Amino acid sequence: MNAQSPDVRSLTVQGDRTVLLEVASPGFTECRDFLSLFAELEKSPEFFHTYRITPLSIWNAAAAGLTADAILEFLRAHARYPVPPNVERDVRENIRKFGMLRLERRADGIVLTSTEKGLLPDLVKNPSVKKLIVKTADDSVVVVPPEFRGEVKQIRLAPQTVQNVVTYVVVITADNAQRKLLPGMTATARIITDSRESVVKVPNAALRWKPAGTPTEAAPQGEAKRPADDNVVDAEFKEVKK
Repeated sequence: MNAQSPDVRSLTVQGDRTVLLEVASPGFTECRDFLSLFAELEKSPEFFHTYRITPLSIWNAAAAGLTADAILEFLRAHARYPVPPNVERDVRENIRKFGMLRLERRADGIVLTSTEKGLLPDLVKNPSVKKLIVKTADDSVVVVPPEFRGEVKQIRLAPQTVQNVVTYVVVITADNAQRKLLPGMTATARIITDSRESVVKVPNAALRWKPAGTPTEAAPQGEAKRPADDNVVDAEFKEVKK
């Protein structure tokens, strides 16, 4: 990505990990599109948009294939002032931590694995984590309980609209033998509608990004829109077919 001249650079990177983007700057669109790949938009008033770099936003960027060098090169090229050293350290450290812990399904159940030697033994000593461990296989694998994995039994087609948000009631059955799920409790559910193995996939962020100045294509008048494909997609990746 080409650097802007110092007097027209669009970004101000601050030590509290916020990034200010000037709306009227010549590089606004380019900076906004790339910045959204690794920072969270907090405020967007008329003249300056405020983004924040967080561990989660950096991990999402790493999942999309971004490297610490690419992120820091972008910030240096477009920041009016030097990038604070603590921000550079945080970006590199959070990129390094991405993928150290993974939940995997194996023959012996759901296991938590680590690529960092010594990390899991220290982690399972934490009282809040220790109670979730079924057994320790070795220093890099521990077995965790597959609790609260259920099945969708019913989607009630009676929508409720609150503040322009439409919701549907979904009934899910799950093993609750230990009575850890209580009436009225709020829970976050990830519903899997389809899955495939051994497929080529690309990060969703790669499909959303386009170079600055690229016109938006529209279907010619009278031409029907291309139907949606049946490729499997989740929060991070989309399947690619030949």
